[in-house]
This record gives sequence, C-alpha cells and structure tokens, in this order.
Amino acid sequence: MHSKTLAAVAALLLTGCASLKVMSHVPLSTIARLTTMKLSDIDPSQLRIGARLPVDLEPRPLGVKVRMTLTRNGAPPRTEDFVLVAVDEEAESVVRKRFQRTDARLWFYALSERDVTRLNAIMSERDHVARKEAVSLSIAVGVDACRRTTIDGRPLPTSTYLRTNRAGYIVLVEDLDLRNVGETADLMTRIPLCR
Repeated sequence: MHSKTLAAVAALLLTGCASLKVMSHVPLSTIARLTTMKLSDIDPSQLRIGARLPVDLEPRPLGVKVRMTLTRNGAPPRTEDFVLVAVDEEAESVVRKRFQRTDARLWFYALSERDVTRLNAIMSERDHVARKEAVSLSIAVGVDACRRTTIDGRPLPTSTYLRTNRAGYIVLVEDLDLRNVGETADLMTRIPLCR
C-alpha cells in the first residue's frame, strides 16, 4: 500500500482569510508533526477542534468548519465539508487547563454522529483506493466568530487546536491577532455582533 502522509493543515480562518500572516503563527513543531502523520492516524469519532478566543468573541452558530480534501494520483481532488457541533466542556477539562487564559475562553467542537459515519465511509473508500494509488489529505479548519460588544483597539489573539485521535491536541495557530489579518477597517463587518 502506498499512502502519503497528511499533507497540510490550513489553520485559523476566523475572518475567512488565509495568508502568510496566519501561517507564520503555526508552530514549527506542528508542521513537523503533521508531515509525519499518516491518514490512518485520523479517528473520526475522536476528531476535535478547539478555539481560544478573546472573551468578547465567540464562535457563531454553525460557524466551526472542517474542509478535507483527498487527493489521489490521476484523479481530481475530492473535497468534503463538515460543520462541527459543540462538545461538552467538562469532557475537555484536561485540555482546558493546558490552554486556558484569564482573558480568553476555550471552545471545543466535534463531528456530528452523522458526519462521523460519513467520514468513516470516506476513509474506508480511501483505504481501498490507497492500495493502488498515492493518497494525501489536507485539512482546513475555520472558525467564524461573532462579537458580544464593540471591539476596542486592543489585540485580539486567537488560537486553534486539532485532535485527530486520542493522542491529544496539537496547536494549529498560536496567538494570531485578528487585527493583523485582512483590513482593520473591515473588522466590525467580518466579526458581526452575536445574535
């Protein structure tokens, strides 16, 4: 079986903008870990996304998303989108202690039961195809945020985390200031008031 490793993880897309500024906040240890991760390391039932946002921000309903793109030699890429559901905060208490800060709040998300089944089916198909062809997978994580109040001029550091199995979380993006992504003048539009 010829199977490539997990090829890429595009990180925090809180404002819908991926750029070099975003990628510069991806730790080198994360890049090293992702390049050695195998597709078989992903357990859909254990896949989790964590987001640490300033206290004035929170994820929008249906705003935490994962896009997976499967690429096989000689075939067009196959893209699957998943909208994640909130996870009981107590279930992530150990991780919370590791990443919590007093000026921020942590949020955790998982695939719905339906999407766990869907991803398992995709991976079973992938395993069948991988016996004959090279396979790679990219994962993009997006967190659409809203704000509870008017945002003043202070920094808005955000971080995202990924867990692909029971082995634990890895930091995707660490302390990316949303003010440095996109146009500052457009910040209030990109991060609307929470309903």
